[in-house]
Amino acid sequence: MTANGGYEAELDRIYAQARRAAEVCASDQIAAATAHLTDQAEITRVTGEIVDTYREIAGA
Repeated sequence: MTANGGYEAELDRIYAQARRAAEVCASDQIAAATAHLTDQAEITRVTGEIVDTYREIAGA
């Protein structure tokens, strides 16, 4: 193996590590966004129930 081949192998290894780290980061961001959207949907649902209850009480 030439010295240049050793550098190329090292660059390939670093690139693979960076790619795996980026995939994990993206996966974590997707999971966080999904959890946030789920929370927002729950807040919207509960708010709707409160509004409906208020309308029933108010006779609207």
